Amino acid sequence: MDEITVARMARAYHYTTLSAWRRVQHDGHLRPPTPLVNPHWRNAPREAHRPHLFALQEPEPAAWKENRLDRLLEYILRNGEGNRAFNYRNKIALLELDVRKEDDPHVVAFDHFDRLDEIAQQDRSVPKMIHQARAVRRYYASRVPLADYAGQYRLPEIVIPNPVPVERARLVWKRYAGEVLFGGVFFRGRPEGGGSYS
Repeated sequence: MDEITVARMARAYHYTTLSAWRRVQHDGHLRPPTPLVNPHWRNAPREAHRPHLFALQEPEPAAWKENRLDRLLEYILRNGEGNRAFNYRNKIALLELDVRKEDDPHVVAFDHFDRLDEIAQQDRSVPKMIHQARAVRRYYASRVPLADYAGQYRLPEIVIPNPVPVERARLVWKRYAGEVLFGGVFFRGRPEGGGSYS
């Protein structure tokens, strides 16, 4: 791996709320807020319970928009806004992150959760929480360093355990949640840029 690649491994795209982005600008860092897996998983590796930032490889990847973007946005709003109910008029911010080796980024396969409800319906001989536990273990086992990721997952998620300085984040746009989900059918958003890389 050459020096340029080591210094800047990739760009990643992190969805958050506009109010959370404002807090980041004040604080100076994007701090990982959420454990990689459910903290109720006993005997999990320590890394599994460490808070991570979650990001995507593209700003609006087709596979995510077709499959999971509604749940992703609902999760973002509930976690970023103190468990508020989902509201299509909430403002979402998309951030572009300059991801570096010192951030310790990995890629995991969200694929293991994508068909969880369908699998649980097909196999009712096993309680749904057993299916969920299996999916969590497979999700964690799918971790590969970002530098080694070869595009093998359908719903790849970049996970970052270390804080990212605000200087390495740029606001790509801010939009209503409804516009992100429905392509502007209900709301008109205004793409806005800002910030810069160091």
